[in-house]
Amino acid sequence: MKKIASVLFLSATVSASAFAADQGAYVNADLGQANFSNATSQFSTTKFGNPGSITIGGGYHFNQNVGVEAGYSIIGDSTITTSAGGGASTTEKLKTSSLQLAAVGTFPINDKFDLFGKLGLANTKIDYTATAFGGTFVPSVAQTASASKTNLMFGIGGQFNINKRFGIRLQYQDFGKVQLPGLFFGGVNAPNIGVQVFSVGGVYNF
Repeated sequence: MKKIASVLFLSATVSASAFAADQGAYVNADLGQANFSNATSQFSTTKFGNPGSITIGGGYHFNQNVGVEAGYSIIGDSTITTSAGGGASTTEKLKTSSLQLAAVGTFPINDKFDLFGKLGLANTKIDYTATAFGGTFVPSVAQTASASKTNLMFGIGGQFNINKRFGIRLQYQDFGKVQLPGLFFGGVNAPNIGVQVFSVGGVYNF
């Protein structure tokens, strides 16, 4: 009995050690929805909507608990059209992208489920376009502004491991805030616009 127990203990120790030392590269693709905080039209109280997003990236597991991940997010356009009467209107558009690099900490619950957290840097760019249409015989007028900023970013999420190769994950990421310059009609300064992304995606481990 003692020999059997010793063999079982040794086998469990070796298996646990092998699992704990698991490492390697992976790629990911995530689809989600962005949320803009403090982003309101310059000409009304309308808030910019929440467009879709796609993130492509990859990372490396140094061991079971520590890794690093890089990603590039493209966020769909968010548009607001404000009518001014007499056939005049203004259309505003936000176009956003973000490049991230973060350390990843993973807490395995069991072989199938992991919780993870991210902490790193995100360089986020926001392009703003405002186009005024004055009417039938008045040409349109457009003004643009663009800004980018590198912020501290963080994320949290969970992953379901289908097998050792494939996984599905759900996560929330906050890329920080970007201040657009005051180049709009009337010289109005835009507020700091925060960018957050909720997403679900797939992971492939090499």
